[in-house]
Amino acid sequence: MLRPGTYVRRLLLGTLCTVLFVVAVPPAILILLFIVPPLFDVRTPVLMWHLSEDASWNLMAISQAGALIIALLGFLARMARETSVVASPSLRRGYRTATVAYALLLSYGLIVSATSLFGPQYGRCEFYNSPTTLNAGRKDFNGVTYEIRICGSNPRPQDGDNDQLELSVLDEHGETLARRHYSVNWQAGISFHEPLQIDDEAIIAPNAFGPDIRIPIPPSRFDWIRARIPLLD
Repeated sequence: MLRPGTYVRRLLLGTLCTVLFVVAVPPAILILLFIVPPLFDVRTPVLMWHLSEDASWNLMAISQAGALIIALLGFLARMARETSVVASPSLRRGYRTATVAYALLLSYGLIVSATSLFGPQYGRCEFYNSPTTLNAGRKDFNGVTYEIRICGSNPRPQDGDNDQLELSVLDEHGETLARRHYSVNWQAGISFHEPLQIDDEAIIAPNAFGPDIRIPIPPSRFDWIRARIPLLD
């Protein structure tokens, strides 16, 4: 009989092993890139400094995603084995349902953490807010003032074709009411980095690599909730 306390302890142990595995994969890959080529006398090894920055980031992102999938599958397999000793079918189903729900939350937490660490870091808000660039700043809508703020990922000059932006709508007290993400292309002409389009009912941000972003004014309650849930904003 698997007691709830024992189940929780094994769940936490499985979580620790999963996190350690996901964290250990990137440095392990870097070490292998140094060790494996000399062992096989490879004259043109694929080392990180022989790759472009984008290619190295893609390599690390793919390895991180693969590590996450393997770790979660191992976590689920281990917990399924642990719960298989439960005699009652209904109790076994309950444990397995709880395990799957927990694994989904765990994967969401790991993805959010990885995005925060390795995703775009937004800054240079003054540049993007300027009327000569994307024309954000303080705007009046039917007598109500909102702060429209745009911050960018500040790419290298050669990456100007995909500058990822964070668009936020704040009230006069500084509370975030809505948040969206989109991209502009500084190298492809004004049609790919047009300033914000503002009317009495909405803000529209022309998106270079997808559908345009539209935020109703005032933002809805769902916009407020969405701005506070990572990966949904």
